[in-house]
Amino acid sequence: MYALDRLLREARVLEIIRRVTKENPQKIRPATEVIPALGLCLGAVSLWQECVGQGSMYSVSAERFLNTLSTIYAGLLPERAEAVFLCLVERVLDQRLPRRGSSRDNMMVTLFQLWSYLDSNAVSDMDTHIIELAKE
Repeated sequence: MYALDRLLREARVLEIIRRVTKENPQKIRPATEVIPALGLCLGAVSLWQECVGQGSMYSVSAERFLNTLSTIYAGLLPERAEAVFLCLVERVLDQRLPRRGSSRDNMMVTLFQLWSYLDSNAVSDMDTHIIELAKE
């Protein structure tokens, strides 16, 4: 069942991308317009906006994503923040990251990967989810 659920989520992502590019491929849309459901998770929209800044609206390097998580949420986890954030990024990407180095800058986290992760794990609040990850 897990594989079918994952395939259905990927099909929804592809449908969103198709719709966005069909309507006007040159227009850059904010994350909440592309994936309105992102707003259902408290903290997800502000996290993504902080990550992308003035850059691409749809992707960010894994390193920048990690740094943004640290900036926003380090106060929640004074002791194990780095390990928890690394775990979160690896789950969003569905792959292991190198522990250090420039190769993290080459790995990209997309808005669609973040949304798919939040949706598949029924995450409704980023603060709560990060605290739960720390307890694992």
